[in-house]
Amino acid sequence: MKSRLLQIRTCPETKTKDAIQKAADFVQAFALGFDVEDAIVNRTRIVIAAHKIHILGSYQNIWTAGTAISNLILVRL
Repeated sequence: MKSRLLQIRTCPETKTKDAIQKAADFVQAFALGFDVEDAIVNRTRIVIAAHKIHILGSYQNIWTAGTAISNLILVRL
């Protein structure tokens, strides 16, 4: 199994203090299978991979999507 390492750091031109967190969120979203554009814009998107469901978006939208998915799963049982 190969592992890859990505180093994220700021430079003197970095303007926002949360740049590292935004970069980490982008990398994680991309690694989970979200498109680059979706990871940058941070729209609400859902990726179903094998037995896992990944949701990208704002807190409120993630909560709403999670509730809707849970309801769909429970109705199907």
